[in-house]
Amino acid sequence: MRYFNEARERNIPIHFHTSLGGNSDITNFFEMIKRYGKDLKIHLVHMGGGVSGHIRLISQWRDLIEGGYQVYIDSSWAIGFAVRKLLKEIDQTGIGVDRFLFGCDEPWSDYEGEFWKIQGAPISDEIKERVFWANAEEQYFSKLV
Repeated sequence: MRYFNEARERNIPIHFHTSLGGNSDITNFFEMIKRYGKDLKIHLVHMGGGVSGHIRLISQWRDLIEGGYQVYIDSSWAIGFAVRKLLKEIDQTGIGVDRFLFGCDEPWSDYEGEFWKIQGAPISDEIKERVFWANAEEQYFSKLV
């Protein structure tokens, strides 16, 4: 709980690693999000982790945000269809535009491939700018001053 309290006081997200199955499976995080996510920023690394995780997270993304939950994700290790689908939805609705961050998970991933998932997506340049730079700056770097 100390970590949660410190994150709340500093208004910064806590990162949680998501992956296929096991303790990192996205379904293990939904209860925590619903319990703490309205007053604590929760960053789900790897966008839910794997195809099934992406599908489960994307299907609840809009409801979580509209429900007042402070959920953030990044694109690292996310499968291409999921990144495109969610970014297209964000582009069409504007919901969650401030919650999606670029991630590359270097050295385990491939920076160029991760970059082009965003750069090549059929979305506005404004959203690309937010995903690549502005969202991380708002959530992390603006807190340093």
